[in-house]
Amino acid sequence: MAVDTGLSTTEAAARLAKNGPNALAAEASAPGWKRFLAQYKSFEYCRARDAMLDATDTGWAPWFIVDNNDKKRGRLNIISHLLSQIPYEAPPAEEVVMPKKPTPRGYVEPDAPRNHIPTPF
Repeated sequence: MAVDTGLSTTEAAARLAKNGPNALAAEASAPGWKRFLAQYKSFEYCRARDAMLDATDTGWAPWFIVDNNDKKRGRLNIISHLLSQIPYEAPPAEEVVMPKKPTPRGYVEPDAPRNHIPTPF
């Protein structure tokens, strides 16, 4: 068999008999988040959600909706909102007097390698 002509029918039949047919992987079920997203996009879900919010949103226990497309900002917004709900009065600031910085008195930092925590921010 020449490379440029491809696989002969006898060779293909021999390989099929030896290896069996190609089994395709069974289609995996969609992950839970995809099923939830499909459910969330349906109008029935939106109507049910709106009805639940209308029925249970009270002055004593209000619902707050978070725009959480950017997870980091969304979490910071939630923390900021929660803290804003707590009454807080800052204590009066006292003036801080720092002592004089001591002299090294001959101390020299060693040249030994040290493990430092990375500071990406």
